[in-house]
Amino acid sequence: MNKKSVFLFWAAMDFLYVLGFLYFNLSRGRIPLYDDVLSFAQVNLQFGENLLTLFFVGSMLLTISIPVTMWMLFRQHPWARFVAYVQVPFRLCFSVPSLSFIPWVISLFQLKQALIMIFILFVSEILKVISLYKVDVRQKEGR
Repeated sequence: MNKKSVFLFWAAMDFLYVLGFLYFNLSRGRIPLYDDVLSFAQVNLQFGENLLTLFFVGSMLLTISIPVTMWMLFRQHPWARFVAYVQVPFRLCFSVPSLSFIPWVISLFQLKQALIMIFILFVSEILKVISLYKVDVRQKEGR
């Protein structure tokens, strides 16, 4: 596989995530991100305030960064790989697989075993990192 096809594949996966995110929110009459901020502001933050805030901010940063990464991968921007690598721990923490169709497959097969879902999430991220790394190595070797 060449760099362009790998980057376009992962850009398409991010695009699929963005479409799903928008559909999920708009079909419920919610304004994406805005209603999330309003809901968070209404939460009683007495217990675990700092941790909850940290999780919310991390989740929002990931959600906002995915369309940015999508655009960077689509344009084959030199920093796209770096941004995608930085997203990996956030994707793992918030269970947002890079293979964006995975949640639909899980719901289709009604998988409920947490261990299997965690395994699939890790495999998704490993595949992304390896594929992006390999095209970088091949490019530097002149292949």
